[in-house]
Amino acid sequence: MTQNFLLPIINFEPAVMKHGKGSYLYDTNEKKYLDLNSGQFCTILGHCNSEILSNINESMNTLSHTASNILAEEVIKCADKIHTISGEMSAYSIFLSTGAESVEFALRYSKFINKKSGIICFDKGYHGLTLGTQSVTFGGKFANPHISDIYTVPVPDYIHFTKTEEEYINEFANLVHNIHHKVSAVIMEPVVSVGGMLFPSSNYFQSIRLICNKYNLLLIFDESQTGFGRLGTWFAYQQYNIIPDIVCLAKGIGLGYPVSMVLFRDKLITDKVFTMTHYSSHQNDAFAASIVNAGIKYIEKYNLLKKVKENGQYFLNTLQKLCAINPHIKNPRGLGLMLGADLFFSGIHDYRNLYHKLYERMMENGVIIQGTCGGKILRFLPDYLISHSDIDFAINTLNTVLSSLDIFK
Repeated sequence: MTQNFLLPIINFEPAVMKHGKGSYLYDTNEKKYLDLNSGQFCTILGHCNSEILSNINESMNTLSHTASNILAEEVIKCADKIHTISGEMSAYSIFLSTGAESVEFALRYSKFINKKSGIICFDKGYHGLTLGTQSVTFGGKFANPHISDIYTVPVPDYIHFTKTEEEYINEFANLVHNIHHKVSAVIMEPVVSVGGMLFPSSNYFQSIRLICNKYNLLLIFDESQTGFGRLGTWFAYQQYNIIPDIVCLAKGIGLGYPVSMVLFRDKLITDKVFTMTHYSSHQNDAFAASIVNAGIKYIEKYNLLKKVKENGQYFLNTLQKLCAINPHIKNPRGLGLMLGADLFFSGIHDYRNLYHKLYERMMENGVIIQGTCGGKILRFLPDYLISHSDIDFAINTLNTVLSSLDIFK
């Protein structure tokens, strides 16, 4: 192995991956690992899916890139498909590269449309680490330099706190009443992932939609993780029976490639809105559109939205069974194939060190997991094609490793 000259901005695992297939990664020693993260929640149709690769290769041999003002046929076709699967949103869209770029685009246009600089966000939301996106990530507490006019509301947490849903809604309503003259938009994740794998209810988001309507605030859903079938519908907002004004998409929509999109509700498409232009080198690329087209075609061909619901329910049932027999895991929860559970060890308050040991032990046993909120909460976002036997293997391994971690108490 050659020397690693990558910037040391994070700690890299000692195992170096060589190839992947389906739900598994293989390192340079040919040891295989069940990938419960689907990469960074991106390879939703598995690693190196041959049917997807065939479709993408065909497009790459035709056209991959044009100038920003020159459209490719593949892009127009894909935008039409997105318009269709967006349902009542009747969305118009732009293709970009990363989740952070899509959120920056949404924030930029929201402020332009409403001519105000303020943004309301969740206190534990995650939207990226560019300066604009970090200003609405965890309420901007880590943004440097600080961005002004960022206002936060608590994420509805029905698991760990005793507040009622009405109290959460009232907190939002009171904040908006007091500062709406400063605010352009509200940005929220339909499922708050990094902030604790929290699932606000349909009623909560319907109430937020009504309040935004009352004060003429744009509602942005950051569906970087929840979009493109992760919850068993094309988009999370379709489960909540609301229509956001803007939706940000990334991760899964690119099937492992750097693709993102921003969708605008049809009612926003006016000449007034688009007097501000946007240029980036890789917007509306034919390559990006070919990936999204391949994903839509595959999901529809194999009825994967239904399969996601079925696999998700099986995964949740298996987590619940684990909770019943292992005292170190609590509060299993999830929608579709986006699931979480809390670690619990008596007397432990800072779980970061314990999670690191758990992660290492799971890797040793051939399973890749991911935590959040200081390691206290486990997240599971596997690929949509994961088998029941692989879910059983993962949960059985987790049970064995958790039981052995008592020595680290």
